[in-house]
Amino acid sequence: IEKVSLAKIKRGDSKGKTMAFIDIADNSYMLKGVIAFSECYDKYGSNITEGLPVRIKGRKMRDSNSILAFSVERL
Repeated sequence: IEKVSLAKIKRGDSKGKTMAFIDIADNSYMLKGVIAFSECYDKYGSNITEGLPVRIKGRKMRDSNSILAFSVERL
């Protein structure tokens, strides 16, 4: 994980909970725009740390180049 930005959700059922925007990279590629919504952040937040090697499972969001994270596991 290269960079983590945290944000508080302002509206909806998850109002007040934390979500994360994550940039990841390896030796050959950098991906900006991995999103961990509050459910994922609540479960895997301790793994969402800059400098930590992780495996992220998720899917590409339909209308953007972002990845919606389902899990963030330490390697």
